[in-house]
Amino acid sequence: MACVRAIAALDDDDDDPTCPLPPQGEFAFGADVAFDDRFAVAEPLARAGDGAAMQTVGLLRYYGVGGAPKDDRASARWHAAAAASGNVDGLAVLGGCVRRGVGADQLEDVGVSLVEAAAAAGSPVGLCKLGVLYDSGESGLPRDATRAYGLFERAAASGSALGLFNHGWALVHGVGAPRDVDRGLAQWAAAARRAPDDGAEEASFFLWAERGRMDREQRARYRPDACLRLSASLGFEPAVEELAAGT
Repeated sequence: MACVRAIAALDDDDDDPTCPLPPQGEFAFGADVAFDDRFAVAEPLARAGDGAAMQTVGLLRYYGVGGAPKDDRASARWHAAAAASGNVDGLAVLGGCVRRGVGADQLEDVGVSLVEAAAAAGSPVGLCKLGVLYDSGESGLPRDATRAYGLFERAAASGSALGLFNHGWALVHGVGAPRDVDRGLAQWAAAARRAPDDGAEEASFFLWAERGRMDREQRARYRPDACLRLSASLGFEPAVEELAAGT
């Protein structure tokens, strides 16, 4: 019910201070918190009822980074707790878990419905997840790249790192819109600046992966080698492997 109230609040045009929206998105760490200490900092806050901390702990447990043991079941439970607290991004990730059966029983139609509800409420994660489904034509949705692009663009407009990454991907690869590599790279760079938020690690990695297509000015602007190190520091496995291989 808390998440239903949060969705209703997002659609409410009346700025009623007596009905504040619960904490949304991911937990904002202080600049002095080391990456490997994030789980230790966020978990007590999550257990105390902070919905943004719950969402972050769920992500850390899924990837097994930030000092968190990897555990799909625990991850899904934390996203469910975040959703119950009113965090609509948590509802979107829970929908993904249920749709694919990751850490939860697989109920594909239910998972899609949760993702659609989160997207309808304006959740950047929900918009991205729904956009990916339209891009791929998975889970019974029609393949519609134009619609996918529109969802990614809305998510990026919120400033979400995940939204910026997906919008950048669509621009670089011409998914649902004409290719605009320069703008796509700029969206990835904006996502990387949102580190450690989810999406920053992928954006950083693909900025590095596109280095061979960059001109001298772009290389100076985006510093692909530094992007690879950032991605690896966020625990993104392909980046970790590239650095270990001495790339």
